[in-house]
Amino acid sequence: MEFKEFSAKTADEAIIKASIELGVSSENLEIQVVTEGSSGFFGIGKKPAIIKARRKEETLPEEPVAEEIKESVPVKKEVKKTDKAAEKPVEETVKPVRHQETKKEQPKPREEKKIIKRSEEEIAEIKKTDPADACFDLVLEERGRVDEINFGMCEDDVEYIMKKPYVMIGSDGKAVSFDYPGRPHPRFFGAFPRVISHYCRDRGLFTLEEAVNKMTAMPATRLGIGDRGMIKEGMWADLVLFDFEGLCDNPDFEDPKQPCGGIKRVYVNGVLTSKDGIHTGARAGRVLRKRI
Repeated sequence: MEFKEFSAKTADEAIIKASIELGVSSENLEIQVVTEGSSGFFGIGKKPAIIKARRKEETLPEEPVAEEIKESVPVKKEVKKTDKAAEKPVEETVKPVRHQETKKEQPKPREEKKIIKRSEEEIAEIKKTDPADACFDLVLEERGRVDEINFGMCEDDVEYIMKKPYVMIGSDGKAVSFDYPGRPHPRFFGAFPRVISHYCRDRGLFTLEEAVNKMTAMPATRLGIGDRGMIKEGMWADLVLFDFEGLCDNPDFEDPKQPCGGIKRVYVNGVLTSKDGIHTGARAGRVLRKRI
């Protein structure tokens, strides 16, 4: 295998990049450092680190040499007979002894089922290593295709910000179907019902009218989409009919791909698109563009 060039801020980062792309750990790489890289002075004269790397050639264990198989050799053996007839030689054949084949050790089954929905500490315990090494090993084994959910926000801070009158609410979740692969963040399916059911109804941070305004008219106005966000003559009829007391955000981290409870009807551009949690098959949506 030919050497391949990789660059990054530091040589260590370049090695990690090579490990991920080549699908092996750094211990199984042949590495040549071309340049160490430099951060420069306040960014002036900054140079990236460059390495050349390739997979180490696997050295297969030597096969046991089978003993030389001797060809069948006729052996003459004299046998005395009871009668006085002339003695005739009797030929016996010596069968060759073949070397017994060695069984190859089968690879151990992978442990992906054991580590799904586990914390970093639990994965480290399964792999008998520390949490940092366990995470890096997992990323290398899966060639970077690893989904992870991190909890880094304080709920008190979230509530403090949400209830400010000038704060509007959106989501970076995608609009996807329940057939979406993997286990995405529950916000993909329940972000806005959670605002009304949890923060508005249960926590009382704001009124229902304020909650709806934060998720509809305020964002539409701020983004320059003037014909959306309000129930008004001449506006596009994007409507959600829901039961305020029965509304609940069912999606969670264990099972995110499930519908929210309490949503009766969804209309997109005036067309009934969802009825009692079941999609009607209608596709009346369109790309929204800013209008000045």
